[in-house]
Amino acid sequence: IMGNPNNEFTEGDSVFDGKNVSDLEVDERARLGLFLAMLYPSEIPGITNAEFMRAAINAKRDENDKISVMAFLKKLDEKMALLNMPEEMAERYLNEGFSGGEKKRNE
Repeated sequence: IMGNPNNEFTEGDSVFDGKNVSDLEVDERARLGLFLAMLYPSEIPGITNAEFMRAAINAKRDENDKISVMAFLKKLDEKMALLNMPEEMAERYLNEGFSGGEKKRNE
């Protein structure tokens, strides 16, 4: 569904939220909200979960509509509470030292 240059649709369409995504590039599909989850998520030392999430949000926004640090932190706190995730998860490096369950939950 995310797209692979080695594969092509020979018949039918791939529809997401009512939109045919069959001919869209991978980055266009990602901007619509499609996400590729790895079976075993990679560790990325040096990048915190919070930094990664803010970069992901800003990648979907126009250049003049980037989320401010303060607005992001407020939204992050709300969503972490909603998911019952410990606050310290946001400051841990992306999947580094996480148990298998923590990695899947972190996705």
